[in-house]
Amino acid sequence: MGRYGLSSDNITQTLQLFYVHADYNYQTFKTLELFNENSIFYNYLYKYLGFNESEVNELEKLKDSLGYNNWINLLYQFNGSPESISSYNLSQQDIELLEKLYNMNYLKPAYLYIDPTDIGKSFAFLIFRIK
Repeated sequence: MGRYGLSSDNITQTLQLFYVHADYNYQTFKTLELFNENSIFYNYLYKYLGFNESEVNELEKLKDSLGYNNWINLLYQFNGSPESISSYNLSQQDIELLEKLYNMNYLKPAYLYIDPTDIGKSFAFLIFRIK
């Protein structure tokens, strides 16, 4: 992680990687969805949050059927209560999936420690990565 953080050529992806490995909850999910930067979430974390493949497919169908703006509005309106999103006329299964997203909590260490002596090695990391 430190090597990737010191030598990445895309700071946005690096920060996203650190972000999702630090603390992953509903707020994180909403934020990544808002910025449409959720490939790390979809490619890596669903399996660790207890979502099976059919549930992931259902979420994708829901997202596609609502359209991007309505999906984001739904995520920000949902407060854990089905009444908060009653205007969307969702199925019970969709509501249960949203509740599962809302209640997720995936925690890992919330910091990345880089020893000051590693900073001097960052050039070596870059050369290693280029080769």
